[in-house]
Amino acid sequence: MYTGSRYKEAFRIINTTSDFTALIKRERYRADRNNQKFSLITFDVGELKNNHVKFDQLLEVLSSRLRISDEIGWFDERRLAILLPETSYDGARKLSNIIRVNISVSDPLSSCTVYVYPSINWIKENDCKDIPLHRE
Repeated sequence: MYTGSRYKEAFRIINTTSDFTALIKRERYRADRNNQKFSLITFDVGELKNNHVKFDQLLEVLSSRLRISDEIGWFDERRLAILLPETSYDGARKLSNIIRVNISVSDPLSSCTVYVYPSINWIKENDCKDIPLHRE
């Protein structure tokens, strides 16, 4: 396990699943109130979190590509996610492709899922899918 300060700083920015769920809920309320969209990109990192070199590489790419308004968190045990306020499907897809290109990991990041809220259409392109996040 890493003990370096850079790893601790990077890991600290990753929200827990429960905290990340609360952030998604807050963003849904904000999107509804302001009639805006937001996107969520999930990466199935699987066992990547046990490979500290590759996980550190992923965190480095994420921290260099995200805006201050974006959030990183655990979507569930296997998927790391990025919450992108005021971001369309095209913007999220572009970012997911940039991240995948900049990570020298084949299997764990070979697929990602892009969710857009609100959305009624399913879109498939490359290895990413647009899946609607239904309103409550």
